[in-house]
Amino acid sequence: MTEQDVLKDYRRNVARAERESKTELVRKIKAIKQDRNRALKLIRKEQEVNARQKQTLETVQRDETGGGPDKNGPEQESGPFSGLESGQGPGQEETPDQEPKAP
Repeated sequence: MTEQDVLKDYRRNVARAERESKTELVRKIKAIKQDRNRALKLIRKEQEVNARQKQTLETVQRDETGGGPDKNGPEQESGPFSGLESGQGPGQEETPDQEPKAP
């Protein structure tokens, strides 16, 4: 075996080792990305569950205290025109369906 053969084998072995290490690095990076994606998915799912639980808790608390439109019905308008139908203003109160009396 000559010096050139030894150097050739050395370079070949180094190149193979670099390829293998790159392949291994790629595998590790893919595994890390998968772990990250799984963790993010679990976090999102947990946040959704927590949001639903919070909403349910708020609904239960509101129902227990008697608040909210579910128990009290629709809110009533207040103000000077609250008893008037929509489209009516002052001086336009509802009149019975009668013809006006002639003088």
